[in-house]
Amino acid sequence: MSATPQGQKQVSPQLNLNNMSFEQLQAFKDQLDGDLTSLSRSFEALRSAKNRFLDSKMTLETFKAFEAGQQILVPMTYSLYLKGEIADADNVLVDVGTGYYIKQSVPRAQEFFQKRVGQMQESIDKIAVSIDTKQKQQGNVLNVMKQKAQAMDQAQGEQQQ
Repeated sequence: MSATPQGQKQVSPQLNLNNMSFEQLQAFKDQLDGDLTSLSRSFEALRSAKNRFLDSKMTLETFKAFEAGQQILVPMTYSLYLKGEIADADNVLVDVGTGYYIKQSVPRAQEFFQKRVGQMQESIDKIAVSIDTKQKQQGNVLNVMKQKAQAMDQAQGEQQQ
């Protein structure tokens, strides 16, 4: 990309699909397929992470009703729970990543989770735009490939006559 005199970036020219051979179009389509697969996986991973943060935030809502010394079941995994006792009903340990935990008040922990939900949603939105763009490109490539295949079939038919 180059800068224009006004300081705006100039986007590199788009590929002219009509000038590409059928094999080049197939290779480009394969690349788009791979990109879409990768983007879809990222989209699902971010959506799952966002849902986990939302679950954590909602769990903190129910945590407000508990008192110190109260018996609870502590989820160790999705299917394994152990008996536990609430030591401090005003503060929780928040996993902030890579094995680090921070003691925070319940409202502050909820703010943390809401912030993370917002970050995840921003990333999801960006990936959704990329997926849409790639799908449109893929549709254009498929249309040109179809046109070229029809032209090749027609040319072969004329040669046989």
